[in-house]
Amino acid sequence: DAVTRVTFKNSGAIRVEREFFTLRAFVRFCVSNPLNLFAQGAEQLALQAGVSPQFAYQVGAIAFDAVITNNGTGASSATFSHTTTGSNRLLAVASGHYSGVNGTVSSITYAAASLTFITKSANTSFTDTELWYLMAPASGANDVVVTYDKNVERVIGAISYTGASQTAALDTSSSTEGGTANGSINLTTALDNEAVLSVFHIYNISVTGNKTSRWNLAAGAGLSNGMGQDEIKATAGATTHSFTHTAEQWGISIAAFKSVMSSISSSISSSASPSTSISCSPSSSASPS
Repeated sequence: DAVTRVTFKNSGAIRVEREFFTLRAFVRFCVSNPLNLFAQGAEQLALQAGVSPQFAYQVGAIAFDAVITNNGTGASSATFSHTTTGSNRLLAVASGHYSGVNGTVSSITYAAASLTFITKSANTSFTDTELWYLMAPASGANDVVVTYDKNVERVIGAISYTGASQTAALDTSSSTEGGTANGSINLTTALDNEAVLSVFHIYNISVTGNKTSRWNLAAGAGLSNGMGQDEIKATAGATTHSFTHTAEQWGISIAAFKSVMSSISSSISSSASPSTSISCSPSSSASPS
């Protein structure tokens, strides 16, 4: 009825792959709740495989969905529509703004749901960046509302991903600022297959980046310039997001987001007693084949 491949990795990077054909107990998991129950099943299967001392399982990878931008000046809020599609969604909103006095994002909502603040840069010359995010945003077209504490000139990017973790999406983040040419920022991801997003803002200077450009525009003619770029980082470890530009005041914020169930680590000793069956509690609405 189904073919499910589960890949286990131990600390010696030895891969054990097993294919399960018409394994009805396992299929029942995926019928009622493909997220939580699959997680339970994969953990039981790891125990059966005797993987030691750690295991990780990967189900799909995070992927780019859509992006929309908004720019302007002389206002303390912005409202615009963004459309999300697909499953296991995540929405990130990045703001680059300049006000002559350090401006701050007061709140961001999507379909009236509040986003969570991640990180910000605060350049002493008032060229600032911020990152916010929301797990499981509403699907379809909905309004993004960004509110600032004062009037700013702004470049906003709202970007959505599919295949993102729905329980603990944020891995790590950082921010920095400066005034020299060619700003950059480093980040180290903990897990494979993470989306790494950075936002850059600079006063009235054009800029290019070293990753996939998702937006690059000015707040208006002769005003500050904002850029957003991202990458899907296949292997955990360090990455550098760099920006090429002449010397001027700038800020960068960066964050990494996990794939759905990208990794579950567990201390499983080699003496762990494997389960004799897969235990799960599917909902009453499940309809196994």
